[in-house]
Amino acid sequence: MTLRYLANSRGAAEPYHGRSDGWVLQAGGDTSMMVYLMSLQSPGSTGVIMMLYAEVENIGGIAANPALGYVYAAFCPFSSLLLISCVLIVTSGISAIKLKTAPTSS
Repeated sequence: MTLRYLANSRGAAEPYHGRSDGWVLQAGGDTSMMVYLMSLQSPGSTGVIMMLYAEVENIGGIAANPALGYVYAAFCPFSSLLLISCVLIVTSGISAIKLKTAPTSS
């Protein structure tokens, strides 16, 4: 079996096993969160926001990958797709609640 590698959203190579449904959801979630964060940041804090986003994404990947692999192996691919969908919905809800636009003073 030939193992191919694709770059994930952080640029790291991950094994590709022929299924891309989880990757599409992850890319969609990453893009929407990045666009939302870019709209919130002030002109002087661009680097800080992007660094924090990258660190949070790394921690989320470390926590989610073993659980997702277990669900995929123990149940079925559709269950792992549902898990990814639920995680994306919950994280987008939390970020929409927690992240607010800073009030501007004139």
